Amino acid sequence: MSLEEFLQSAREGELEIERMSDMLLRLDARAKRVTAVYRQSGGTKGDGPEAIWMQLAEQREKLTQRMTEAAKQQEAVEAFLAKIGRSRYREMLRLRFLSYLTIEESSARMGYSYDAGKRLSAQAMRAARAMRRSEWRAQETVCGYCRSCGGEIYMGEFCFRLNGRVFCRDCVRSAREIAGDTDVLPAPPQRKASPSIHRTL
Repeated sequence: MSLEEFLQSAREGELEIERMSDMLLRLDARAKRVTAVYRQSGGTKGDGPEAIWMQLAEQREKLTQRMTEAAKQQEAVEAFLAKIGRSRYREMLRLRFLSYLTIEESSARMGYSYDAGKRLSAQAMRAARAMRRSEWRAQETVCGYCRSCGGEIYMGEFCFRLNGRVFCRDCVRSAREIAGDTDVLPAPPQRKASPSIHRTL
């Protein structure tokens, strides 16, 4: 899971809970209608409400379980952001990923112009990536090094291979950064190798 996916997981969990809650409300209303019709007919109209009430109970159980999982995920995101050193970095990322504001909205909330807020958001994400890497460093096995930044590439982490050289995922995010560094990329051979993305084993 990338850093962005991890930070966005709190929001995705909440959206899923909203969808499940809406489904639960519709199912509950339907169950009540079916029960009312069945009772009014003296049990002669319809197949009975047992099936839909069972479906409702199953949906409630799934919702409760998902709410527990989403709460844990949000706690994990909050705990991660709390470790970031600079308070303005923490605030920007909390506004973006826990309050679900855009960069423009987050910048205005913090009293920055859009351009200044965009720069701050980029700096905060770099700090978060560095911290996430330090956590991986303590837990994972280093199996290689990025040809661009020299950073470690860990077991199970995605990497980018070009002409036999390996680049980390963060460096690949900026194609201009890699293409513009003549010390990083060798001159293309006569038969150009196709770049590919790998997961280290």
